Amino acid sequence: MNQSKRERNSRWLGGLILLGMICSSLLHFGVRLTGIHQFDGIAGVMLGLYICSKPAENVLDMLLFGRYAPLRITNQWSYYLWWILNAITLFVGWVEIVAALIRFSGG
Repeated sequence: MNQSKRERNSRWLGGLILLGMICSSLLHFGVRLTGIHQFDGIAGVMLGLYICSKPAENVLDMLLFGRYAPLRITNQWSYYLWWILNAITLFVGWVEIVAALIRFSGG
């Protein structure tokens, strides 16, 4: 995998983290996005699942196709930081799903 593709993926993961944090904080503090709790919850769960899908895609690429292997990446620290960014993205997506489910249930 070339450097530019990996950088774009890192920026994309960072953008997903930012989007997830903004939306989950809006849901947590009771800001109505659509005006109906169930629609806010459904939209939040869908966004959270999408956010979680990107790190899952990267793990499957590594396990099934051998991409992102440490031997292919020249800088070992960038490899570890990239996987930490994936873990943070997965956590933010999970928080978004939980906040949306709380909103969906009317809480």
